[in-house]
Amino acid sequence: MMRKHARSNWILLAALAGLLIGYPEQADADRGQPVAIVEDVAAPETGLELMDFLFDGTVIRLQDSETLTLAYLHSCIVENGSSTFIINRLVRL
Repeated sequence: MMRKHARSNWILLAALAGLLIGYPEQADADRGQPVAIVEDVAAPETGLELMDFLFDGTVIRLQDSETLTLAYLHSCIVENGSSTFIINRLVRL
C-alpha cells in the first residue's frame, strides 16, 4: 500500500514540474503573455524556431522564399504565409 502511495506522489510531482517547466518563463512586463506559437518555419533570417512563443506587437518580415505558420494560443486561428506578420493579441475566433 505504501508503495502505491509513493508512486502517485511522484506522478503528481512530475506533472507539476512539467507544468512549471513547460509553461513559458514568467513574462516580462514589457512583453506581456505570449499570444501565438510557431508551428512551422522555413525562415532562417528571422531566427525563429519551431515552438517559439510570440508576443503582442511582434513584427516578422519574411523574405520571398521564406514561410511561416503560427497558431494563436487563445483561439483556433492558424496563420501561414510568406510576407509580413504582425502578432496581435486581439485576434480571436
